[in-house]
Amino acid sequence: MSEVDPQAFTSNTVFTDSLPGWRRRKLEGYLSGGLFISHSSSDYPSRFYQEPQSKIEKIVDIIVPRFGPNGYFLHSLKSGGAEVYRELVNIALSCCDKFLLLVSAGSVRSPWVSAEVQFALVNQRPIIEACLDGTHVEQLYNGLPADLFHNYHSARSSIDFHSNVDQGREMLAQLLDQLLARFPYPCKQMD
Repeated sequence: MSEVDPQAFTSNTVFTDSLPGWRRRKLEGYLSGGLFISHSSSDYPSRFYQEPQSKIEKIVDIIVPRFGPNGYFLHSLKSGGAEVYRELVNIALSCCDKFLLLVSAGSVRSPWVSAEVQFALVNQRPIIEACLDGTHVEQLYNGLPADLFHNYHSARSSIDFHSNVDQGREMLAQLLDQLLARFPYPCKQMD
């Protein structure tokens, strides 16, 4: 696999043929108006729903009742080959109009998370920042071009999952409900 520049890749809206057309159309249908979850693969649990439940699993438990099982994008490289995975990310970025950033030491170091955040800023996606481990989101934003913030007019909200997970879950539920009141997810009935 050759190295791919995340910034260049996520700014490309021309999709390759690494996915069959029917699969791309299905993804676009489910993800249109959905929630993109940007995260570091190092934060992704190795096995979902093992005890104790990870913070990401506790976040997903808030998301699923609002978006159904297919209305959000949260995957890791473990979910497919590199070409197909990158294509999935690009489709999801293009289709999802809401953005959840899971902030952690790993996400701050990830060029892919940085590229995804830049895409969200350029495309005026409302951003919810969920801080998982005490890392400050400014550490990630400081590496981005300053002019992105001058042109960004959408909402940004921050939640602290590090200090109090239960309080973070309540706040996430409220923020998602507010977002969905303004930008409904049209496909929930399909799930």
